[in-house]
Amino acid sequence: MHGTETDGKRDLHKLLVKADVGELARSNPRTFSEYLEHWLQAAAKPRLRECTHNQYEVTLERYITPVLGASRLDKSTPLQIQSLYGQLLDCGLSPRTVRLTHAVFRNVLQQAVKWRMLRTSPTDAVDLPK
Repeated sequence: MHGTETDGKRDLHKLLVKADVGELARSNPRTFSEYLEHWLQAAAKPRLRECTHNQYEVTLERYITPVLGASRLDKSTPLQIQSLYGQLLDCGLSPRTVRLTHAVFRNVLQQAVKWRMLRTSPTDAVDLPK
């Protein structure tokens, strides 16, 4: 063993602070696809009607997974999300559809914050189309 008891307590305190703000959980290499599947079963299914759950699932599979599915959840950025929304508009989706997709995706990522998989939701810092 190396160091004093005081050093150990200080190191333990640092780890506890990191765990409290979610930094330890950020090392989780889960992809968006893995997280979305887990979110649909663990968070959405118990609290949503079947019809709403199905709509969320289709929205995520159609608009989010093809672009972000292989990306790591803990590496997501507002710029990445903003680019996704731009791509959706460029593909001919209406601004309303992009806003509805954002509402679902924001809900998904807010749960990741609650579960301490993310410190903040990157969807909070994006601009939506008018």
